[in-house]
Amino acid sequence: MADLNATITAGREAVTATPTGHPKHAGRLSNLSLALYIRFGRVGELERWSSSANPIHNHPHRP
Repeated sequence: MADLNATITAGREAVTATPTGHPKHAGRLSNLSLALYIRFGRVGELERWSSSANPIHNHPHRP
């Protein structure tokens, strides 16, 4: 998992360093999105994020 996280970090840095419109920008975005997709498949990021998006049941302003 550490290798995958390092790949994602490097991919984000590459995308940030590449100007929009540069011939390699789209490819770098694609590589980053693939790494994020693989991590999502391995650790179930969706479940983590969806549970954090659930409303708090005892919140005073809950409808």
